Amino acid sequence: MPPPFHSLENPFEPPKKRLQDDAELIGKFLGRAAEEEMRKIMAKEKRRPEEPEWEPFRLSDKEKARIEAPEFSKLREEEAAKLKAFFGESITVPPLPREITPERMKNWERMGFELHYLPPIDMTDDADFPGWEKKPHRWFYEAIAAGRIAKDATMLPGAWVLVDGRQKPRYAKGAQMYDHDPLAPVLADLNRRGLISQSNYDGTEKLDPRSRFGLSPEDFTKPEVMNAFAKALDLEQGQASLTEAIVWNVLANIHYPEWGTTDTTEWQKETDSDGRLASGCSDSSGASAVYRYGRPYDSVGFRPLGRFSP
Repeated sequence: MPPPFHSLENPFEPPKKRLQDDAELIGKFLGRAAEEEMRKIMAKEKRRPEEPEWEPFRLSDKEKARIEAPEFSKLREEEAAKLKAFFGESITVPPLPREITPERMKNWERMGFELHYLPPIDMTDDADFPGWEKKPHRWFYEAIAAGRIAKDATMLPGAWVLVDGRQKPRYAKGAQMYDHDPLAPVLADLNRRGLISQSNYDGTEKLDPRSRFGLSPEDFTKPEVMNAFAKALDLEQGQASLTEAIVWNVLANIHYPEWGTTDTTEWQKETDSDGRLASGCSDSSGASAVYRYGRPYDSVGFRPLGRFSP
């Protein structure tokens, strides 16, 4: 049993005056000036608003309805199934970013664009996935090893991307066009403004100003060009770019095997000192084909990609 508590005050004497507050206690030991300074500090503390109590994060009814929208749930299920078949194991597919709404999704579908999720996986040359039947050419990995292409060029983004799902056309001496191309009027406007000029490899023949073919590798470095594509696709500036070579390859393996069946090629995002990478010609092993060009070609088109932050 603990000993009983005994007050230090004498019960037979009048009780001593108790200290009013901390300021008075400080003043007793440090003097009047210290007490007054402490009272100023205490007065400031009283004026500060009390911090609100912490509450757990809860989704609004609107946000919950967006995430659980039938089209979103179906898309995530389809992506999970496709990714599992390709990688040979279950892949967690996150909810779509908040900026993506069912209305925007339907608008993109009308333009021929589709949403897909790509997990943050390094697609190295020695990776062995059951669905990876068409790996990039060995040259691609040798260029990375030699430092001509960035080391992270084999890494998938770990994010949702907006993909142009249409087939690239067969070569028709530069007259070929992408079917129902929503970028056609944008390209015509960029051509009119002198920002791009579609031509064959030596510049002796001009192509249709609405064409995705015949652009120079340098055209895609102009902010006005990529910003115009972003605006046409209902994206923010900086969200649109060309497709990376490894992303193009993986998308072709998982979702679009037909991309590698036509004899045209598409510019990619990566560059080296000799030009820009290009992929996909059926005459050079289709989806596995990766090489580079340093000038416009009437057989080389492009495929824009929209990307969303994880």
